[in-house]
Amino acid sequence: EVDSETGKLSDDTILKHVALITNLVWKRYDNDGNGVIDAYEFSTLIGDVMAWDGEDSDKPNPFEVKKFLDEIDENGDGELDRDEFGHFVRDGLSLSDQERIDFATNSPMHARFMLFLENMIIVAEKREEKLKSTKVKNDTKDDDKPKEEEQQQQQEQEQQQEEEKQNETKDDEKVDG
Repeated sequence: EVDSETGKLSDDTILKHVALITNLVWKRYDNDGNGVIDAYEFSTLIGDVMAWDGEDSDKPNPFEVKKFLDEIDENGDGELDRDEFGHFVRDGLSLSDQERIDFATNSPMHARFMLFLENMIIVAEKREEKLKSTKVKNDTKDDDKPKEEEQQQQQEQEQQQEEEKQNETKDDEKVDG
């Protein structure tokens, strides 16, 4: 999934991560459900992401949050829609490891951008692992379903045959009697 020469993620991996990260962010931070992340929701998101490593000193101040929002708010409406956020994540994930390091050295805010993306990659990968393990469990359960269904059908057929035999016996008794 990572090109060993360039240190870049594959396009498929980037697309999966963008979708997963965007869905996770919207599920958790679009508190009013209006389909966009407003300045307050964005501030909460950034504060949470930057605090994941337990360092309160990483929390950005309101000016930094607004600057960050302005950087990725493509249409300038002060909110992020899914496309704008997805473009930011895609662009960041498209960088090689060295490009990320170089980008992060431009300023403290650039470093925060990269920390944000690195944390989001970790979350996306953990989420993907969880989904895979759930799928494996479900696939195993699905493999058991045909056996269970077959056993149930067999029991139903046996019960039906037994009822038919009982009915035949009753009919024979009526004829004889």
